[in-house]
Amino acid sequence: MLQTILGSSFILGVRWSQQRNNNVLTVGIVNYVAGAIASVFWFFISAKGWITPAVLLTGGMNGVCYFCSFLLLIAVVSVKGAANTTIITRLSILLPILYGILVWNERPGACQSIGILLAMASLGLVGNRGANITRPDYPWHFAGFPVLFFLLAGTGRISQDMFKYLCDPEQRQAHLAIAFTIAAVPSTVLLVVRRQWPTVPEWIMGTILGLINVMQVYCLLKALQIYPDYVVFPVTSAAALVFTTLMAVWLLKERLRLTSYAGIGFAVCALGMLFS
Repeated sequence: MLQTILGSSFILGVRWSQQRNNNVLTVGIVNYVAGAIASVFWFFISAKGWITPAVLLTGGMNGVCYFCSFLLLIAVVSVKGAANTTIITRLSILLPILYGILVWNERPGACQSIGILLAMASLGLVGNRGANITRPDYPWHFAGFPVLFFLLAGTGRISQDMFKYLCDPEQRQAHLAIAFTIAAVPSTVLLVVRRQWPTVPEWIMGTILGLINVMQVYCLLKALQIYPDYVVFPVTSAAALVFTTLMAVWLLKERLRLTSYAGIGFAVCALGMLFS
C-alpha cells in the first residue's frame, strides 16, 4: 500500500510540475541527483547491508535502466505521445512476471492468472486516451525506440526482482545507493552540458520526487521479499493506476472517459483475484 501511494505521488508530482510549466527534464535530473545523495547517506548511517558482486549487479542494472529509459522516454513521447508511452511503461511489468515464471519457477494459480489478465486489461483501458503523436515525420530509426523503451523499463523491474533471489534483504540500502548513484552521474553530466540550471521550484520539486523515488523503490524491494512477482507487479501497477487516476481527477481536475472508469473496475477486480 505504501509503495502504491509513493509511486502514485511521484507521477502526480511530475504532472503537477508540468502544469506549472517547469522543465520536466531538469526536474527528472534533479530527482536522480537528490535520490543518490539521500540513498548514499541512508546507506552509510543505516549500518546495515554490505556491497557484494550480486548487489552491484542488481543495483547497477537498475541504475543503468533508470537513466537510459529516462532518455528514451523523451524520444518515445515525441513519437508515440504521452498516452501510448504510459501504456508501454505500465505493460513492461509483463517482463518481470515472465522472468519470475521462467527463471525462478514461480507458478500463479488460476485466480492469480485471471488477476494478471484483468490488471493488463485495466492498464490498457485507462491508458488508451489516443495516440496524440506530435511527430508523424520522425526518422525511420525512431520506430524501434518504443520497443527498446519497453525492454529497458521491464529490465529495470527484473533487476529489482533479481535482488530478491540474489541478495540479502538488509542490502536494500546498498542496492538503492548503487542504483541512484549510477543514474545520477550521467544525469549530472547532462545537466552541465545543457547549461540550463534548475530554478528554485525545479530544485524543490526534483528533490521531493527524488526522496519519494528512493522510498517507493525500497518499499517495492521489501514487498518482493514477502510476495511473488506475479502478485507484486500487477498489484502495485493496478492499485497505483486507481489511486493516481482518482487523485488526478480530484486534485488536478482531469476528466475521465467511460473506458477509464471501466479500467478502474477491472483493476479493483484484479486486486481481489491476485490476493485470493
